[in-house]
Amino acid sequence: MSVRVRPAALMGKEGINLRNFADVEFGLTSQDVAGALSDASKMVRTLTKYLSSAHKSEVQVMQNRLSRAQEQQRALSAPSKEVVAVCRQFYERTIELAQTGLDDTQIARTMYEEFPGLTNYRNILRQRGWGYRLVHKVLDVKAEQESKKN
Repeated sequence: MSVRVRPAALMGKEGINLRNFADVEFGLTSQDVAGALSDASKMVRTLTKYLSSAHKSEVQVMQNRLSRAQEQQRALSAPSKEVVAVCRQFYERTIELAQTGLDDTQIARTMYEEFPGLTNYRNILRQRGWGYRLVHKVLDVKAEQESKKN
């Protein structure tokens, strides 16, 4: 039985750390996939509903959010064994990178470059402490990259 770690418990003085979770159990299961898919599907339905009544100034933002939610739903709609296998790749690659001595930002940047669709799995990854840390750091890198484009 795996134990879920509360995100607040992952924060040390130095913040979220990707370099020290090699001893943390992977822990994701098909049940986790089903829960994450259910959450993603609910988000798609909610955003679709709000988009139909959105003010003109909100339409573009809502369309972007709906598009991201649909991408997450598609990723999580694959057979659960495949989703778990993809998440295990993220987990194992992060550990490999940490063992090379890279710092958290370098690890996150490499993960973002090697797995551009990683954030589509955020609903399931956030269910485990290591995944929460990984998603948080990769989203920071993604936001930094997108801000450079604008």
